[in-house]
Amino acid sequence: MFRFPFSVFPEFMKKHRIQSFPTDRSGSFRSIPLPPFTGIRGLLMIGLAAGWLLVSCDQARVYSFTRFSMDTVVEYRVVARDGVVAQQAVAAAHREIQRIDSLFWEENPSSPVFQWNHSPRGVELPAEVAALFQRSLQYSQLSHGAFDVTIKPVLELYGFDQPTPIPPSRSAIQGRLQAVGWFRIISGKADRIEKDNAAVQVALGGVAKGYAVDRAIHVLRQYGIQQALVNAGGDLYCLGRKQGQPWVVGIQHPRRPTEVIAVLHVQDRAVATSGDYQRFYIYQGRRYHHILDPRTGHPVRKSQSATVIAPTAEQADAFATALFVMGPQQGLSWIDQLNNVEGMVIDSAGVVHYSRNFQKFLLSRSNSF
Repeated sequence: MFRFPFSVFPEFMKKHRIQSFPTDRSGSFRSIPLPPFTGIRGLLMIGLAAGWLLVSCDQARVYSFTRFSMDTVVEYRVVARDGVVAQQAVAAAHREIQRIDSLFWEENPSSPVFQWNHSPRGVELPAEVAALFQRSLQYSQLSHGAFDVTIKPVLELYGFDQPTPIPPSRSAIQGRLQAVGWFRIISGKADRIEKDNAAVQVALGGVAKGYAVDRAIHVLRQYGIQQALVNAGGDLYCLGRKQGQPWVVGIQHPRRPTEVIAVLHVQDRAVATSGDYQRFYIYQGRRYHHILDPRTGHPVRKSQSATVIAPTAEQADAFATALFVMGPQQGLSWIDQLNNVEGMVIDSAGVVHYSRNFQKFLLSRSNSF
């Protein structure tokens, strides 16, 4: 069953009494235990209405649409005066997401990524694909390898798509790790991307979905849309303000899928969350999830979820994975060194940790916590 890491709550301030998050003497947020938040559960599914949903009755209205692509539900919220224009803009934006899905999905035999994965030494790629490869390598280098698209050979061993998956043996993991490492991808001439051995393969899902959201926002702008939100399964971008106010975004509780752990107000920024609850199975009482440490090939145990706010959805997507892998101490210290990037980590014990300026985006905390 699909679980939404995010939802949007436009009437939160009206419906709930709120209080500030606790701070320490320096004004920074303290780490706090995971609190339950059930007061706005009924709003979690507002984006699932078929067709388009009229949310406001002012001159400019918020139209909501739901589509499916990239193996996830895609939500669109568009502020427009004309419902037909909103519908046309969303249709064009979604066609762009579908184009990117086809272009970058590594299991699509006609995809350049599939062809690269099955080549002995690499191939010349379309400029757009080669550019995302290059940026992925930059994110890997920037994160000291915590984000690494070459994890695919090990990820396949865990059988997340199988009806009864079983974790791989240590020897099997060690064998596949010989093909893992962002440094194994070599930039050639022009748009040729090479690899140092034939076993190297990439899975670009940790960055392509964010890129698709950015491209959808670009298309909406081309249609004259200046206020919108696009959410592709937890990777989202908030364009402008929703009728004079920042967009309000809820972060899902990693252990209670119908509850919210934090509420953000966001404008002209992207938000992405990586969590151990998105793809996982329980084997002999232990959780095995899809976010692997590229150094060990094992699921990361330091975090339950990591959320990043960044200038683009592509960056937020990659950085959320890296932050999850690093964990709260190392990861948030790293986030604090990046420009215009903030992060939040829920650690393995359920304690919430924030980067230095994350509180600028925290809207409030319900009394029902």
